[in-house]
Amino acid sequence: MARSAIRDVGTYWNRNLFGIMVRPASPDDLASVNGVIRSAIMSWGIPDRVKRLSLPIYSYSLQDMKYLSMCVAEDETGIVGVAACEPAHDSETPIRKTGVLLHGIYVRSDRHRQGVGTQLLCEARRHTRRCDADGLLVKAHSD
Repeated sequence: MARSAIRDVGTYWNRNLFGIMVRPASPDDLASVNGVIRSAIMSWGIPDRVKRLSLPIYSYSLQDMKYLSMCVAEDETGIVGVAACEPAHDSETPIRKTGVLLHGIYVRSDRHRQGVGTQLLCEARRHTRRCDADGLLVKAHSD
């Protein structure tokens, strides 16, 4: 499976009933994307020290954008969510199957439980189909 990024597959915009638009992320979005990740991590039910130590690990760089397929969810306030995918390694998929690994999905804490994460997950599933992969691999925890 080729390492095609969402932005390379085609330009698209989805607007749902809640006014959320999903689009490919661009390098200009990086600061906002990392702001969303920070907001999401700070809402996790873990000690503050662990949150602070986690931020650099979960934040994305321009280099990451070269290898990950990334999309953002926007509303009238700006970017409120981000999802990133990458081709799943053969060791993570059944024999003779291909997959896309959901690398991360984050939603700004003030937009939790409002459909943003669902929209991003739906876009990750569409991306999986565009890549002709057999499935979407999700490794997640509740926060």
